[in-house]
Amino acid sequence: MDDFPLVHQRLGRQIRTRILWGAGALALAAVLLVIQVPRATRLVTFVLLTLWCHGPLSPLLPAAYEPVLLAYGQLFAPVLLAVIGAVASTGVEYVTFYLYRRLLQFKSISGVLSGSPAHRLTSLFLRRPFFTVWICVLSPLPDWGARVLAAHSGYSVSRYLTAVLLARLPRFWFLAALGFHLELGVGVVLLIVAASAVVTFIGLWRRQPTPASAKAAMPISVLLLLGVMSAPLPLGRLEGQETPPRLAGKAMGVSMDRFMYEGSGLVAISYRFSTLRSGGIGPELGVSLFPQTLPAGVLALAPDLGASYNLPVPGGSLLIKAGGSAISAIGTAGLLFVPGFHAAGTVIVQTGRRSGLRIDVIRHYYLPGGEEIYPIWSVGLGFAVLPRARS
Repeated sequence: MDDFPLVHQRLGRQIRTRILWGAGALALAAVLLVIQVPRATRLVTFVLLTLWCHGPLSPLLPAAYEPVLLAYGQLFAPVLLAVIGAVASTGVEYVTFYLYRRLLQFKSISGVLSGSPAHRLTSLFLRRPFFTVWICVLSPLPDWGARVLAAHSGYSVSRYLTAVLLARLPRFWFLAALGFHLELGVGVVLLIVAASAVVTFIGLWRRQPTPASAKAAMPISVLLLLGVMSAPLPLGRLEGQETPPRLAGKAMGVSMDRFMYEGSGLVAISYRFSTLRSGGIGPELGVSLFPQTLPAGVLALAPDLGASYNLPVPGGSLLIKAGGSAISAIGTAGLLFVPGFHAAGTVIVQTGRRSGLRIDVIRHYYLPGGEEIYPIWSVGLGFAVLPRARS
């Protein structure tokens, strides 16, 4: 981080005035809109959730806004949600950006981007700052990393906000459209938010350098988020559906997976394909892509190929599977291939006639050479396009 001059800027009177006037105008507009148009209550709540999930506490609520878009995708047009969500989140990003710039005056904050992945991100930001912000916000990479780099370096706030807006428009549209097709119930949505919060809280608790104030703010933030979400969501959507007794056919979808080894972890985007045969064995395929390696010019994949036994359960299927695994990387330095094998379990929960959620818990064993075996856990949560149910 020595490549950046430490920015010593205070929030000037003009900026403070803009923040106060903007917050007051927003609150007044929301109250007047709800009074005049009661039907707009859900949309106003969506805007408030957007501001909360992308405000200064956003690092404490990772993957909390995705369920919001999945749920509200059943209530409004995905394009409308994408535009409103992108504009609202970019507006609060203006405030968060200057708050981060103020916090980075303290040397204790300047070490937040330590480690080799952060150095690669810093190197890319030095060469292509706009692209770095855009790819971090668009992809599963932590967008707060780009925010810290931009605030620390004194990067143009207008260019930073433009990159954020251009990245969030397609991402929000995709998630809202996905929610429209998944037909999730409020229980499932709130469960996703709570599960994400629990995982984050455990990670914060295990990290000793994390301030106690951040640990204390985490459960408060989650409770507020769950409380505000519970009112406007389509209650009973999932509970009122008739669940078919069993599924049979091809199921495919996309998951977000976290690979964990000795206290560290990497996030991957995974494609999953399963052949469901009631009480029988069918082929399984999975391919995980690690977006963290793309800025370094490396394409890293983790394919899994095997078979699964399908045990039908009420409302979905339970898969017990095993097979071969590998880690492959392609870059300017050449090709890397590490073979291995895996044993896993998958739960598929049907949320609509042709849609569902899937949870994959996989134990990988990789053999890079010699007699040593590297065991790695991966946990994935995603959606699935399901076959037609059979009674």
